[in-house]
Amino acid sequence: ERVGDQVALPAVVGIVRVQHIQPAGAVEEKGVAVPVPDSYDRHSWLLLAECAETGEAVATMRVTTRASGPLECEHSFVLPTILRAPDVVEISRYAILPSHRRGKGRSPGVSIGLFKAVILFAQQVVGARRVVVCSKAERVQTYTYFCFRQTGVHAPYTALDGAMHEILVMDLRHG
Repeated sequence: ERVGDQVALPAVVGIVRVQHIQPAGAVEEKGVAVPVPDSYDRHSWLLLAECAETGEAVATMRVTTRASGPLECEHSFVLPTILRAPDVVEISRYAILPSHRRGKGRSPGVSIGLFKAVILFAQQVVGARRVVVCSKAERVQTYTYFCFRQTGVHAPYTALDGAMHEILVMDLRHG
């Protein structure tokens, strides 16, 4: 569903606020205020993971297309030519409630399910061939675990207080 859906939006806002405004643990001591919704929500889809037992919204990931203009990351980065194609989507707002994150001895089931949903959605609904994500250095390992490749393209991410980020890419054609 699109982010503007009135049913899904309150749950999504809560998850995004938990992830971005409140401290997110040892790696990130200070959160960043992110407006929800923002101008990209109009041409994005938000994938929402729910707990099968309770129906509680536990995780989100936003998928943005070029349907209405450049990707959000293009305001801070100059993407390589191959990543400026219409069949490239951007993921952002990857947020999992702390109580559902990977714990000692548990597999990252929510993450695996959410990334699988992104891949299937990007391929089958949007027709994407590549997915890009902006990542801080301390989060790159999460994305490489899910088969994203580092591009070597780094820049301060304007929308996130100028924090240094890198563009990573997943090629869906070679999955």
